[in-house]
Amino acid sequence: MADFLDKLSRVVDENRSALLEGLRPEGRPSALDLGAFVSRHWQALPARSGAAMRPAYAVDGSLSQIDLDNGSYLIIAQALCIGQDAFEDSQVDVQVLPPTTPRPTAARFADLVQRYRELSLAAEVAAHRLPEGSLLYLDGALYGLLPQLFPSAEDEDALRDLPELVLERYLRLMQVARERRIDLVAIAKTSREATHAKIWLEAGPAPSGAQIPADVSDSGMLQRWTEGRTGLSAPVLLGRWGFTGGSAALLEREDLRRAPAIASCFIRLSPWDEVLRVDLPGWQAGDETTLADPMRGRPLPGGADALSRTVEHLRQDYGGPEVYNALLYSVDREVRLRRQVAAEVYLPLIGQMLALPLRPDRSSRRFL
Repeated sequence: MADFLDKLSRVVDENRSALLEGLRPEGRPSALDLGAFVSRHWQALPARSGAAMRPAYAVDGSLSQIDLDNGSYLIIAQALCIGQDAFEDSQVDVQVLPPTTPRPTAARFADLVQRYRELSLAAEVAAHRLPEGSLLYLDGALYGLLPQLFPSAEDEDALRDLPELVLERYLRLMQVARERRIDLVAIAKTSREATHAKIWLEAGPAPSGAQIPADVSDSGMLQRWTEGRTGLSAPVLLGRWGFTGGSAALLEREDLRRAPAIASCFIRLSPWDEVLRVDLPGWQAGDETTLADPMRGRPLPGGADALSRTVEHLRQDYGGPEVYNALLYSVDREVRLRRQVAAEVYLPLIGQMLALPLRPDRSSRRFL
């Protein structure tokens, strides 16, 4: 077996400065003292309320894309909801794209199929199966999805009506959650933007000419400059911030204009744990702002205290650094669709039912 370690060590040593700069860009000189700036926007967790636990549930999904030997893309998506008293419900989808579909378009199509199944299942159980006043966890950021739901000219045909379907399911989930007093809490394990920091900076005060460096993220700054302390970042309310370019046209839709602005923060529940991003509809934090408001983004009125109920939920379902949320951790393990299972179990079943021989292309078969 070839040994690359010596060569790897040599390359790392030769490129040490560039690698460190890429891994820790926030260390570059800036008109803004990032360490002090982040510390001012990191605060202690609200006091424990001792509130009784509510019935809690979680939805997550998984995806497998198989490149077939005829050049087509076979996409399998599944979504699962689990919760109190061994509750379980699920959905699954199978789609095929022709060989002429550009690979980036196929990837976006697959992501939208998974999003549709997750939101469709969440809306369905929230409307008909979950008890009123319960709690529903979602995987991923709640806000970032919406501005992506417009088809670009080059892939509009390939995406079919998926952006519209995903948007309809999102709005339906918002509606039934509010009607049935179901709290929605979306948790994202990663964040690659600096939206929160930019909102803090706009709210001031800040030195003249200060700006957030283009190549740092909220989570990266918080990981470095909060010294591993438990707490949460100054919450923000996200309105029209992400609707730029083509996505701005979405705000002409009356149904979307009635959708809530999103309250968002980062939280660390255990010392030195990684920060998590938490999104929820603004009304759960006492704010009635909708996307009809021209507000782009601002600090959340009420601050951390407005999120005390949500923080209590997260504390009650926290299982440690490896189990950041017991329900989301469990549903992720249950719903995960492994590539070998998709190719060796799902694919033959689909082929048998369609009376067509289906098999992965040569490149894919090498890794099964």
